[in-house]
Amino acid sequence: MSLLLVTMVDNAGVVRGKMTPHRDDGAARLGLSPVLNRYLVDDTIADPESEIGPIGAMWLVSDASARVPLTDAVTWAPAWQQSADGEPMPGCQRHFLQRQVEAAAGAGIVVAGGFELEWFAGRSDNTFLPRFCGPGYGAVTLVDASDYVVDLARGFEQADLGLRQLHAEYAPGQFELSLDPAPPLQLADNFVAARQLVHLVTGRHGGRASLAPVLPGQAVGNGAHLTLSFRRPDEPFVGPSGELSRFGGAIVAGLLAHLPALVAVGCGLSCSYSRLVPGKWACGYECWGWDNREAAVRLTRSTDDQVRVELKFPDCSANPYTLVGAAIAAALDGLARGLTAPEPVRQAPQLLEHPPSRLPTDIRAATAALRADQVLAQALGADLLDSLLATRLGEAQRADALEPDEDLGTVMWRL
Repeated sequence: MSLLLVTMVDNAGVVRGKMTPHRDDGAARLGLSPVLNRYLVDDTIADPESEIGPIGAMWLVSDASARVPLTDAVTWAPAWQQSADGEPMPGCQRHFLQRQVEAAAGAGIVVAGGFELEWFAGRSDNTFLPRFCGPGYGAVTLVDASDYVVDLARGFEQADLGLRQLHAEYAPGQFELSLDPAPPLQLADNFVAARQLVHLVTGRHGGRASLAPVLPGQAVGNGAHLTLSFRRPDEPFVGPSGELSRFGGAIVAGLLAHLPALVAVGCGLSCSYSRLVPGKWACGYECWGWDNREAAVRLTRSTDDQVRVELKFPDCSANPYTLVGAAIAAALDGLARGLTAPEPVRQAPQLLEHPPSRLPTDIRAATAALRADQVLAQALGADLLDSLLATRLGEAQRADALEPDEDLGTVMWRL
């Protein structure tokens, strides 16, 4: 028998779903409670006294056009969240992203991009010991794990997910992969499918994968960097001398203007914020720069001279559909208001005599910034914003009741 795994991603970044026999047309309609969008990372419910609880229905309707084979017997498909009468659920993150793509198209802008995914391959005994060891970025690490990485590459080839590169990352047992650019809805789908493949293949090789933003005893954490490109006919992103054009500057300025709120979207756990500190190449300041890994917004040029805009702060506790949609909304606001980007930061911002403003340093500060951001609030809509805020505050309260190491232990194997 062949099975279809139909999933959504909740607002704490956990991929949730159901399986059903796989029909030839890939169609599936599976019921779930709408309260899942208020689940915390440990399966408790944010604001359990709210009207969203045991009453009501939500249907996960598979997008058959986006199916991805994970194994010979299991195929994955993303879901639209629909009401009983077939209408989009107001809090559906995938519908939100679709609306932002349509808004960009209405402004004549084509958006594409991809995620970079970092994870820790640990042992299957639930310890925090790495399954593979070796130097960061080391060839010997890849040689030691050659069967593992070859199996990963074959899985991505079978799934047609466009694996661009794969390497051993800085921390012991840590790896990173990046995916080929794709349109916004597809790039978010690809990210979710990639997560399932990483878990699947790591388990086959006697390990267990953790995509948690921070790990016990690790100097660095796992990110999920988002890279986007914005193109509009006859409007280059940079001018003839390499400076940002009016179009490119407005895009960057829009992202900078909404950075504190975007951090709340991209960093969904209390422990996420211990990663956003100077010196960890995850960004801690509201600034941009060319090839600056300490800047929150890093600009690079690809081999075809396309400018890529990378957001350094997100991790896997972000819902990828909400994150990509919110980034597009922020960029469009910069264009609509004709914002101008400041000068790029050409060194580590913490070394400047007058550093730029810090990003939010904890989940409550980021949540307050999101609550106050009227542009993103309007784009998200009341239902999605409400569940997102409730989840973030719920995560803050959950972590407050635990010692830091207890929190990390809770989160470790949930993402």
